Amino acid sequence: MLREYMEQSLVSVLQLLQRALALERAFAAAAAAAGRALAIVGLSKLILEPEGPENSDRLVTCCKVLAHTATLGTAAARAVALLSRALQPPAAARHLLAAVTQRHSLAAQVRHGFVECLEAEEWAQGDEGAAIREAKEGVIALLLQVLPTAPPNFAHFLLGYQLTEDVSRSALHEAGAAGSPRTCLHAVLDLLDDHLARGPHQHHQHQQQQQHRAPRAPRPADREADTLVESCYQLVYWLAARPATSAPALRLLRARDYFLARHVKAVIDLDAASPAWLRARSWGARHHAALAALLAALTLTAHHPAQEWEWCVIRRSLEGLRVTAAAVPEPRWQLFHAHQLRRAIAACDLPAAGTGGKRISVSRLHAVLAHELAALHATAPQRALVAHELHKVLDYVTEVNKQRNLAATLTHYYDSWRQLTEILFCVAPEDILNLESRKNLLLNILQDLLNKIPPAEVLPQIGNLASGTVLLLLVNLRHCYILQKRDSNLKSSDFETTFFGPSNQIMQTKSLTLKFILHKILSWILVSGSSTQKMRVNLYGALLNYLNIVNLKPSPAEPEEEMNSMYVSRLDSSKARPSKEESSLKSMVIDVISSFGDNLCSIVCSDCIGAGHDVCRMVALSCLDTLIEINPRTEWMNTLTNQGYLRSLIESLLQDDEGLRETLEPSPKSLRVLYVFESKMALLLKMAGSRVGAETLLAQGALCSLARLRALAAHPDTLAAASRPRDQPHFVPSVAARFRQIIVPVLALCDALLTTLGTDNHSCLVQIAHLLLSHLECIDMVLRAAHPDSPVELLTEVEALTSVIARASNREVLSGVQGEGGAGSVAGQQRLQALMLALLARFAHPPLPPHLPQPRPGHDTLYYKIVCNLLTYARNIMDCEGSRVVVRATLAGGGGGEGAPASAPCCGDLVRLLQVLLQRLQLHDKLLATVHHQLQNVSTMTLDDMRKLVTEQAAEEAAEAAGEAGEAREAGEPWSPAETRARCVRQLARRRRARRAALQRCRFALEAALQLLWAHLHVYLRLTAAPQPVSATGDLSVSVSMAWRAAGGEELPELRKGLAAVFNDRFTEQLIDTAKNQPPAYRDFVEVLLKDIKSMIQFSSL
Repeated sequence: MLREYMEQSLVSVLQLLQRALALERAFAAAAAAAGRALAIVGLSKLILEPEGPENSDRLVTCCKVLAHTATLGTAAARAVALLSRALQPPAAARHLLAAVTQRHSLAAQVRHGFVECLEAEEWAQGDEGAAIREAKEGVIALLLQVLPTAPPNFAHFLLGYQLTEDVSRSALHEAGAAGSPRTCLHAVLDLLDDHLARGPHQHHQHQQQQQHRAPRAPRPADREADTLVESCYQLVYWLAARPATSAPALRLLRARDYFLARHVKAVIDLDAASPAWLRARSWGARHHAALAALLAALTLTAHHPAQEWEWCVIRRSLEGLRVTAAAVPEPRWQLFHAHQLRRAIAACDLPAAGTGGKRISVSRLHAVLAHELAALHATAPQRALVAHELHKVLDYVTEVNKQRNLAATLTHYYDSWRQLTEILFCVAPEDILNLESRKNLLLNILQDLLNKIPPAEVLPQIGNLASGTVLLLLVNLRHCYILQKRDSNLKSSDFETTFFGPSNQIMQTKSLTLKFILHKILSWILVSGSSTQKMRVNLYGALLNYLNIVNLKPSPAEPEEEMNSMYVSRLDSSKARPSKEESSLKSMVIDVISSFGDNLCSIVCSDCIGAGHDVCRMVALSCLDTLIEINPRTEWMNTLTNQGYLRSLIESLLQDDEGLRETLEPSPKSLRVLYVFESKMALLLKMAGSRVGAETLLAQGALCSLARLRALAAHPDTLAAASRPRDQPHFVPSVAARFRQIIVPVLALCDALLTTLGTDNHSCLVQIAHLLLSHLECIDMVLRAAHPDSPVELLTEVEALTSVIARASNREVLSGVQGEGGAGSVAGQQRLQALMLALLARFAHPPLPPHLPQPRPGHDTLYYKIVCNLLTYARNIMDCEGSRVVVRATLAGGGGGEGAPASAPCCGDLVRLLQVLLQRLQLHDKLLATVHHQLQNVSTMTLDDMRKLVTEQAAEEAAEAAGEAGEAREAGEPWSPAETRARCVRQLARRRRARRAALQRCRFALEAALQLLWAHLHVYLRLTAAPQPVSATGDLSVSVSMAWRAAGGEELPELRKGLAAVFNDRFTEQLIDTAKNQPPAYRDFVEVLLKDIKSMIQFSSL
């Protein structure tokens, strides 16, 4: 009897302390309100003070109670609850850790007490067994509570981690190995193994047996998985997820007979599983460790060795999952008003802790209805009827909560499966999960998932998660496609056949995987109108990745192929003729999309211009953009135009004007408007690739709307942009970069319209001229600031601008434009001409930075493009009959005729440009030959030579463009010999393409400069022949030749002498040698120009 009283006294003391700690904050607030706070010391501080002659710690004494859990179950439960409350402040947990670890014997005793608590047998029935289970759950909750604090902490001590050094370097062993004690982690793992050994089938059979026996109180050990098992799985999960504890924990789990692989393999049969068992098992599915064994357990099966992915664990885990939960039908109320009752239930709908979502508080609703019943003035029979219906309401609410719990449990389980699947494909290395198995798994899981999800009936929470899973799986499938294509040496059409199967099999039935996936995604988009924007973004993202897989594009790593397309197809994308294999796969996509009719097109177009989320609009625009690229003759173009979607899209460009100007501020609030504008311009640019689309854009006033954009007049200061350090990373793009994201797409649209409709289209040229003259101040700022030493960013802008100006400079059409536009248009054209010619004079001297031993391919290509544009512009505005020239007849830059601007180019600039381009062409030719030689001899290179070459190339690309910095960072990582060789080949091929592009641009600039020089020499040296005598009729009109002779004065003879010295035999032979490997037409053209120039110099009468 005395022992029983002592146990009760101990339990009461522990309960009293726990309750006092719970009320401490409220008591302190009340004392502060009464003005007595200074005289009170909180219990949370008093409990940390030492006691007795040995200065023992009260919390340590509380820990010692756990060693007697088997006999003092209730006291142990109260002690754990007190510890959880007392250790909430981090300082208290650190104090307890210091007090426990000051003596080795005390530390061992306290750790052993916690282990004894977790391993206590739950043999007793009734309250004592429940108290032991409560004590175990409290210990796990205490570990989860203290684990997130800074290491080392009290949880690390109980779990066996080393506290004297870095926790992540701990070595966890089985109990007894290397002198390791038994810890709470060993007890938790044993508890989970015991739970796994019982499994859901044993519980189900046990319940069936109990139905045929006499009723008795169930033993706690026979109960199904509950909070204890779920908490244990959660603890193991967080140990594996946290960086400080993951490595030691994962090594121990692998040493315990591949703990994670065994437990994940158990998550396969959900028929007999209850919600509590599902919650416990879902934490097991979240673990992402012991990767090799885990992947083998998930992706392999012994029954299908040839096709191991056919029925693997990860697919079986999805097979038994329910994705719908039937709504509880609302009864027909006899006494309560249905609308008011729903309002009362909604008022009692409170957020649920842990499981997420909301649950109806039955107690609160009962109190509300009981209050109404108490206030009701009715007879006793009426009150009985109301009380009966009140119980009916509570039963209905209870069923609603059950369905919500089921929905939350299913969502929790699917979220665990989703995380496991996504991590599997995102982090699994190729040597464990090869590309072929990865591809087959992705296709089969996508098919299973889309077949499992009914779009109209699925739970909204699972629908959001499932759409994200489909998106991520398709991203991984596209990445798998890119990797396999990079590693193969096949052309795009041949590789497509090997990757997806023969083309004659793609069109067979609707049940084929690719066709089925596309059909399901489009069906989901059709019925997701009332869903969340997140789901629609995921679905559009999945569709975009699918279309990008189908839309075969040559990657930078693909072997170079000769261009076999028609010239017309490059001008009009609708005239392109794809190959047979490519056409079969794209035809399947076109047929599936066409089968949905105009309804799908209307939904996508509405999302493009609707008032939804900006990300949804951008992804919808990208899907429409890619679809037009796949099929330029699609009927969706007619829907866009005829139903007014295109007109609304063009008008929305002006609506974005204010937002675009705000993005050009130094500290913008958001850049969403800028990214939406880029997506809109990308769609318009793709439409301009076909003649019908280009004519439609002109008719709908796309260029007129862009001409009214005031954001294009807000060009930032070019000097401030150039002074910003380029090697410093910035999360938000600079103001200059943001403006470039606006103006470059606009100029690209003009360029695409000129390419598709031609430079003789009067309507196109008039609208482009109007656009350029509307933003003449911006053009003036860019062209005046440009020079060969400008940064690559500014040169990119200059190249796009000069390309449009040069191609739109049709002299016959512009003369009509000037006549229609009046004096303002004429002045603007003259100003633009002066800027372009002055820029040509500046770009006659290309720089070569002294710190670079060889040209920079990217920078040089931009320079050559700008020079070609300037020379083309000068050639277009020149009159071949001699009435108008644009280059002065002098070899000296400082000379010039009367009235000629000092910045106007001269023939000497063209000659110097020829000489410089010739030198750089010879240099590029040598560099291209060197790269070609290296590429052919990769098989004979040593491993060190290849690594050195890869590192140098990565550093060069990182210096050339900031976008390649990732390759430079990767260069220091160790690679296998095969991977090093593959990287070496890819980077040499990329360098060869860059050198070849620079060589071609340089050759074209050389040709344009030579042609412009020939045209001016034709005027200066050939048309200025001896003046004809005055006719007998007395005609005193001055001929063109007489006028040029009189205007030239002494400059023309000096020009002839200077050219004779430049165009010697050596220089002429070098120019002819530049065309030795070119087509005959090009060689003949260069030879004819040089022969004519030599003849004009030699036989001129000047």
